[in-house]
Amino acid sequence: MTVKFGEPAKILVEESHGAQLLVVGRRGTGGFLNQPIGSVSRACSAHAKCPVLVVTQDEKS
Repeated sequence: MTVKFGEPAKILVEESHGAQLLVVGRRGTGGFLNQPIGSVSRACSAHAKCPVLVVTQDEKS
């Protein structure tokens, strides 16, 4: 296991090279300006070198 420090989106995009799938989480309901996905998920979706799966949090009843 390796721990990396830096901007999350940049690190995840770098790690996507050679990966088969990148899975990122999305929490909440779009905090800033009610955006459907956050900045990290958006950057990974746009720049990753492999398919990206964005997983959302279930709504609590």
